[in-house]
Amino acid sequence: MRHRVVATVGLPAGRRISLTAAGALQVASPDWRDTAWQGSLETLSLAGDLPVALLAPAPFEASRRRIALGIAELGFADGRIVLAESAWQLERWRSRGRFERIALRLDGAGNKSAPAPARASGEWALATQEGKAGGALAGHLRAAIPDLRGLGPAIDGNLTSAGALEIDAGFAGTLAAPQLSGQVRGTGLAISLIDENIQLRDGELLIRFDQDRARVERLEFLAPHQPPARARRMANFPTLQTPGRLSVGGELDLRQAQARLSATLAGVPLAQRAERWMVASGTVDLDHVGPRLRLGAQLRADAGYIAELESGPPQLAEDIVVLGRKPAEGRAPRIESDIDFDLGEHFHLRAGGLAARLAGRLRVRGGDGPGAGRLAATGSIATRDATFEAYGQRLVVERGIVNFQGPLDDPGLNVLALRKGGAVEAGVAVTGTAQQPRVRLVSTPPVSDAEKLSWIVLGRAPDSGGTDSALLLAAAGAILGGQGEGVTSQLAQAFGVDELGLRQGSSGDPLTGQILVLGKRLSARTYLGYEQGLTAATGAVKLTHAMTPRISIVTRAGEDSAIDVFYNFAFD
Repeated sequence: MRHRVVATVGLPAGRRISLTAAGALQVASPDWRDTAWQGSLETLSLAGDLPVALLAPAPFEASRRRIALGIAELGFADGRIVLAESAWQLERWRSRGRFERIALRLDGAGNKSAPAPARASGEWALATQEGKAGGALAGHLRAAIPDLRGLGPAIDGNLTSAGALEIDAGFAGTLAAPQLSGQVRGTGLAISLIDENIQLRDGELLIRFDQDRARVERLEFLAPHQPPARARRMANFPTLQTPGRLSVGGELDLRQAQARLSATLAGVPLAQRAERWMVASGTVDLDHVGPRLRLGAQLRADAGYIAELESGPPQLAEDIVVLGRKPAEGRAPRIESDIDFDLGEHFHLRAGGLAARLAGRLRVRGGDGPGAGRLAATGSIATRDATFEAYGQRLVVERGIVNFQGPLDDPGLNVLALRKGGAVEAGVAVTGTAQQPRVRLVSTPPVSDAEKLSWIVLGRAPDSGGTDSALLLAAAGAILGGQGEGVTSQLAQAFGVDELGLRQGSSGDPLTGQILVLGKRLSARTYLGYEQGLTAATGAVKLTHAMTPRISIVTRAGEDSAIDVFYNFAFD
């Protein structure tokens, strides 16, 4: 007698299995010991985040000794699974079939799905004996993923990817200790980090399985790089061979979940933005043992260019707990880092008024003990051929050293920048640390701070009438306490001059009242200026040349043309 079975089973997380079957009992002996149910599985569905549905009725048989499903087609992940054989007996289980265009999904920290998900196709054959952890295992898997474009966005919205993968793997050993053979091969691989404009292309991958280990025999990428336009215009900026190359090799212990990988970089870009660009060579070693990750690197910059120093958005400290916010699930691996970085001979900085070549070496380390969230560094960075523009003036950096001996974000400072070529060479000295800097004015010969500031900003002694006070007060705020530029400095830069301001005419001066002053320093000793009276239609051009720190020649052309020789001396 035929009968019909309808069943629904609820599962955790909102999942639900529903099935419909029709068939009849087949009695093979009077004692019913060999009775079997034979029929067909008409519907089968799994509702949830990964829905599965039977596409057509499939033969089904169940008895005390055996359960078997005939050829069945299932819809899964926008693709299809064809079960050619599925049978369970008391001492063994067999499965054989193929899958087509299965959409791959990664549950990571990034997007849960990709606009163009990667799809896999292939076939498998798997058999076990005894159905226990120690039972023999035998099987084979062939799979192909022809398009990896969806893989990068599935991991992180800032990643793009391309290429193809082929898997040909055999299974042996036992369920508790499977042994693998075969390989994974990748061709045409490409990875791009969008925000840094870093591209790895023309990649090749070859992984070979050897029992419980996987050896990365080849993982290579080409890494093109192109310096920003402002860097290319620099006279001494190097021309590097492109593209660079990244090679990775190593071994993974599949049973112990351990990995040891090493990478070799040859002209690989680490940053490739208009304001931040760097290409480096060297080696990187990665060891993953249990919950601990060890990262070691020895790198040297082939060339670098930084146009702006960005502090980034503010972040909360690790020990701050926000009420109502759920803590992150899981535990990140403990990371121990030891990175040795050499700035090389072509690392240039153009930021905050500083134009310099940087040289030096840093060793950056981080651990998993107390204070693991902060990186510590040892080493020093020094400036070479450096100048510093402050408040519209160019200072020569005589000494620029940043010493690291502790937290990475609080190095020691030892900086001296001077305006040279005048009777008084004045400048700024910075000591202390990055978080507690000490700034003071210096000069040769020693003069008062007001005079030092005047020599820095104006290139001369302060006006005896006190008309420079407002300008010098603003300059003091910019040099000693502020980080932004004054309005006059911005206007001076816009017009391509070094000095732009107002002064009050003095007795004996051909120009009276308020005077507009424009000036351009032609060299360390020569200065060209133009003065225009605001209350009269008169003006004058002055060319000043310092013969020595005390003797200067001033040539004036205008309503009162003259050539003067000045001798400067100072006394207390």
